[in-house]
Amino acid sequence: MLADRVPTELLVLVTAVIARPGESAGDWWANTGHGEAFRAQATRDGIPLDEDPSDAHTYYQGVPDELVAGAEADVRGQSGTPFDAAWPLDAWPAVPTHVVLCTEDRFFPAPFMRELVTDRLDPATPVTELPAGHLPMLSHPTELAAILDRAWAVRRPSGRRRSSRPGAAAPGRAGRR
Repeated sequence: MLADRVPTELLVLVTAVIARPGESAGDWWANTGHGEAFRAQATRDGIPLDEDPSDAHTYYQGVPDELVAGAEADVRGQSGTPFDAAWPLDAWPAVPTHVVLCTEDRFFPAPFMRELVTDRLDPATPVTELPAGHLPMLSHPTELAAILDRAWAVRRPSGRRRSSRPGAAAPGRAGRR
């Protein structure tokens, strides 16, 4: 929604819920068939359907143990508002969008996400597949950063990095080199 209010040059979706206009996050799960996709992935992974897969299995595959402990220590309760409120925009923002599809994601399985991206975004939306689970920022930060850099470079064919705000730091440059 912010991209509809402030100058935005690129949206990158990583393991994202992609809502339709008027759809609440609460409705998204049933509307997309996520439950069936999740159960099919659990079956492929050999997880009995009468068991609830652990967070380690579902979200943290490939994440070093010390990062899992830190991430779990920082978990806070989620407000119910996003699950009840409909997405208020009339259409996807007119902003270049790039999708990072994590091929090993057990929570948003790759076949499910491929279908979701095709169904809910412009068919020309670039998709980069990354062999990672649901939290690539923890399990594959270097690879994810490289994808973000490439998405930015493709967004701006000259490869030049500049901000839409005078005096602001260039996107992706803070804390680097």
